[in-house]
Amino acid sequence: MELKFSKFNHYTYIDKTETLLLYNKLRNTMGYLQPISLRNLPLSIDTVPEKMMGRLRDHGFVVPASIDESIQGDDLHEKIINSSSLHFTILTSESCNFGCQYCFDDFQRSHIKESVIQDLITYAKRNIGQYTEMNVAWFGGEPLLARDSLYTLSEAFIDICRKTSRRYSASITTNGYLLDYETFKRLLRYRVFEYIITIDGTAKTHNVSRPLKNGGGTFHKIIENLRCIRDHVKSQQFRIVLRTNITTDVLENLHDYLSFVQEEFGKDNRFTYLFSPVYDWGGDRINAMRGKLIDSMSDVYATLAEGDWQLNMSALQGQLSHAICSYAQKNTYTVNTLGDVFLCPQLQEYPIGKLINGKLEIDEYKAAYWYSLSAKAIEGCKSCTDYSICKGKSCVRNLLFFNKNPMDPAQLNCGREYAYLNDVLKVLYKMNKDSFIEL
Repeated sequence: MELKFSKFNHYTYIDKTETLLLYNKLRNTMGYLQPISLRNLPLSIDTVPEKMMGRLRDHGFVVPASIDESIQGDDLHEKIINSSSLHFTILTSESCNFGCQYCFDDFQRSHIKESVIQDLITYAKRNIGQYTEMNVAWFGGEPLLARDSLYTLSEAFIDICRKTSRRYSASITTNGYLLDYETFKRLLRYRVFEYIITIDGTAKTHNVSRPLKNGGGTFHKIIENLRCIRDHVKSQQFRIVLRTNITTDVLENLHDYLSFVQEEFGKDNRFTYLFSPVYDWGGDRINAMRGKLIDSMSDVYATLAEGDWQLNMSALQGQLSHAICSYAQKNTYTVNTLGDVFLCPQLQEYPIGKLINGKLEIDEYKAAYWYSLSAKAIEGCKSCTDYSICKGKSCVRNLLFFNKNPMDPAQLNCGREYAYLNDVLKVLYKMNKDSFIEL
């Protein structure tokens, strides 16, 4: 059978070694070949040793020459978009105890209304049979400001799913300030297994960018909460993603921050790390710090790649997966404290309906328009090897604005990590070599 390398392969060479890293975007698999000297590149299908060929085929890096992989990309895209799961992002509170420098929201509303809680429960009872499972993302504001509402909804959803034999899971995006030991134990009981907590570098930088509303520091309280979880919670089911928003200030102190988190949490694989630039999501506050925004993540990945860091980077690896935003999926709704329904929590100026009397009253045209969005008219996207997988839906919010007001295709932020894929793969290989298949 005639074979070829998958068109979804990406290759990068580890400097000063004979190691070639491979990443397949269709299958989200990573592998490495040794020894591969520079004189053997680019790889030719005719020169690959037979002992390597079998494993390359087994893991999709090599495929039959006769197949059109774009068809597989289209199929994967449709499977991801047409989810049979029910996904709710629920804003239990639209208030916040922090006054972050870069936040776009003024948090004028408070906690979720009792009527919205009951409507969510009623909707789940009436409709869970249509779905294979239910997933809830607790969001805000700061969702833990309304813990009792979160607990009430969790108990109801779990009971509904148990009675109908549906799987239930949950995640939470929290600033971590209220995540004390007792709260964390209760959240685990309610199957909240993924936690996204932002720490913006060392105490010096974090307390400036993420202070309390009254200006007080937050770093030490968050770290004490995390230490308590680390030392006293034995469960291995949960994962805490420590997200760091990078500004020029954080970048200047990044080495110190990495040393700190490695010392504190580096030996505990329940903690994983994600690094992202501060994005301009609008609002007035971002203007005061615009000079601290970074244009490139290259220096971040360079710092991660050097030195003897040993950190679990599975969250970064997860960012590479298929480059389709979770809010592009059908049956995915964001519900705010008043019962307004959105298709993206970053797009509250674009409501598509209301939760009323246990029903989702949806504007079908707005929803259809959202799901119909694609990058098929964008020349730079159509010619991209990965178009069949993502179709521009790595950020549907940006795609919506792009279609209404065409701009530079780079502003779609498609595959944010893809722009630095060589760097990302090298960091992942250095810190988490076991996630790469030896080919």
